[in-house]
Amino acid sequence: MAKSLDHDVQRRQILEKSFPFFAESGYVGLSIRRLALGLGVTSGTLYHYFRNKEEIFEAMMQQIMTDDAEAKMAFLVEYPDPVAKMRALGRSFEQQKNQLRLQTILCGEYCRHLQEQGRSTLAFWGLVKPRYRALCKLILGYENPLVFELVSTFIHGLLTRLSWGDEPEDMGELLAEFAGCILPRFGPSS
Repeated sequence: MAKSLDHDVQRRQILEKSFPFFAESGYVGLSIRRLALGLGVTSGTLYHYFRNKEEIFEAMMQQIMTDDAEAKMAFLVEYPDPVAKMRALGRSFEQQKNQLRLQTILCGEYCRHLQEQGRSTLAFWGLVKPRYRALCKLILGYENPLVFELVSTFIHGLLTRLSWGDEPEDMGELLAEFAGCILPRFGPSS
């Protein structure tokens, strides 16, 4: 049992420390050898825990996005209604804008890489979608697949703008206004 725990701890530590190296070099530009060197381990150590760079990247992004969604869920319960929750979510994006910009750029590069290989990006996005569905349900107070798609598309648009260096002035107010527009139309009673 202890050996399995040590394995999980070591694997998570590798994932937690890998992001800066991917952010600096990009997905395509970072080799396993360079990542291992930056982490202070051998390439063999990385291959012991992961099959390849793709598995490291996907596990790292899944961990980052899951941790982020869970942290947001923990603090959003304090807000009384969906509009206030969306405003708080937008303000949290403003505080994390540099990290979110890098994540968005890296995910875009990775998806381009998959597409250039003739592969689908659906499996990659499927890794994190359940956490974001749960976050959307917490914010809105109900589950509606159409509203989830609208909200996630709007948020992805804001994050894409960030990745281009086009920072929205007040993401909190933008998300609150968006929620105020869609909730009357697509709310639980409609």
